[in-house]
Amino acid sequence: MWPEEIVGPTLGNYSILRPIGRGGMATVFLAKDKRLQREVAIKVFQPRPHDNETFLRRFAREARVVARLDHPNILSVYDYGEQDGIAYFVMPHLTHGSLRERLQQQKVMSIPDALNITVQILRALQYAHERNFIHRDIKPGNILFKDELTPVLSDFGLVKFIDEDGTNALDVSIITQTGDVSIMGTPQYMAPEQIRGRPGRASDVYSIGAVLYEMLTGAPPFTAESAIVVLSKHLYEQPHPMNTLNPSIPFELDQVVQRALAKQEVDRYPTPAAFIEALTEEAQKLQTNLNMADPQTVMLPEAETKTPMMTTDPYKDGYRTVYHSDLTEEGTTEQHIIAQPPGTTKSKRSSRLCTITGSHGSLRCFCAGRLQRGVLSVTWRMRSSGKREEASL
Repeated sequence: MWPEEIVGPTLGNYSILRPIGRGGMATVFLAKDKRLQREVAIKVFQPRPHDNETFLRRFAREARVVARLDHPNILSVYDYGEQDGIAYFVMPHLTHGSLRERLQQQKVMSIPDALNITVQILRALQYAHERNFIHRDIKPGNILFKDELTPVLSDFGLVKFIDEDGTNALDVSIITQTGDVSIMGTPQYMAPEQIRGRPGRASDVYSIGAVLYEMLTGAPPFTAESAIVVLSKHLYEQPHPMNTLNPSIPFELDQVVQRALAKQEVDRYPTPAAFIEALTEEAQKLQTNLNMADPQTVMLPEAETKTPMMTTDPYKDGYRTVYHSDLTEEGTTEQHIIAQPPGTTKSKRSSRLCTITGSHGSLRCFCAGRLQRGVLSVTWRMRSSGKREEASL
């Protein structure tokens, strides 16, 4: 029997209004706090007919543990309780949806939006890990939004509380309703060691890496009709490079995400903070503001050397583009130029002065460019010995 079939008009101090969500182990209701006169969400867990008393004792103990987490990117637990054999959590009622809902509408997110969400969730994980908690079920459906820009990590029902030395002190499996099982989580986002029943802090790093992979490509690293096949792929196969699914993904960003998805824990980022550092460094290379909305148009900044640009490999390097010169007959060289981020006003950076030096003297030129769908278009306006020439590459 499901909770919505047995829950009465009230649970504790909360008036039940209507069900707003249901999963394999619980139902979420919209309710009203009668004391504070505010709407809340109440997660009610499926009763266990065989060992419900044991379950309720563990629930009370473990709910107190979960309620200790207090971070702006972790969904708060207002209250918890038990009534007539039914256990429940009380949480804020958020109305901006989940990451899963956004991906259903948008499928592929922009690089800045994806990094913005990932970094905030990684901050939440760093906070939890420092307090010896691991989540074990990070997925788009468990990332909710307080507002358009602020994600929160929800559903710590599979959280694991670990000792300082990494050994298990408390296994909060209260929400699974499946007894003593070793595999807990969602197959598309589970780390190899979690599949083997040995989750740790690095498992959360893997899972958020899988979520980031999906945000940038439109699909998790591994998919199949069978959950068993998906789990096998996590154990034995390598994810496709992201730029084979989304050519706008820079090679270096793909490498950052691939490290988070390494099969061996020791090969991943040692902490969420280290993952944040790698993503931030890559964002700086891309000159991408984490709150920027349009990553598809870039303006080219002043060249750092006297080598002009002629060709590019956007599939490999994205905004950090490699250019070669054939405007000069001699001395062709290679140069890295950092593309200017979108959103910068034309009056500030749309044209940049650079110098081209070749066998026939020097050229002074202005350049502007546009990157769209992996194709870089550049216009040069050159002035040499009183002559003005214009070329589009």
